[in-house]
Amino acid sequence: MKEELPELAKLIGGDLSLEEIRERMSALNSKSKYSMLNKGVAGRYTMEPVHTFWRDLLINAAREQGLLKPKIELFTGPKADLALIKGQIQIDHPSLRRLTNEPAEPISWPARIVPTAALTCSSVMPEYLEQVERDTPLEDTKRKKKRWAKQFLDLMGDLEVTNIKPKHAYDYLDKVLAENPERSNKT
Repeated sequence: MKEELPELAKLIGGDLSLEEIRERMSALNSKSKYSMLNKGVAGRYTMEPVHTFWRDLLINAAREQGLLKPKIELFTGPKADLALIKGQIQIDHPSLRRLTNEPAEPISWPARIVPTAALTCSSVMPEYLEQVERDTPLEDTKRKKKRWAKQFLDLMGDLEVTNIKPKHAYDYLDKVLAENPERSNKT
């Protein structure tokens, strides 16, 4: 389908007659292993309104369940206006509107939920230190947990909590041992 994009761009952006557009579309479709219906469905699911709908749904579900905000990538797909034409979602472009006499109702789905700032090590540190203070009975253990948490932040940086992986723990230990080679591996 990617190889068809330049030709489709010429069809949409050009000043071809309605008959020429139909002929070229038929020629493109005859060479493709995908039907126009397949292409239309695939194209609609890569549009910004679909992305923002799912983004809003996932963020809202996480909030309602008290979970961390899911990591959602920025939309990088095509920025095309959409319209509802004969009950179907279509790209709203003057060239495509010429193919039908049906009314076109523009579709918009901007993000409705504003995500909160990502949780980082420094943003959860006060709550963690409060929990250590409250739930750790031994003073020596409290001091160690507080020191290690602050040391992790200093050595590893202010990472987003959702991005921390087991590899970060190994990297942290490697850095601690590099700074203190005489320290035991048991620490």
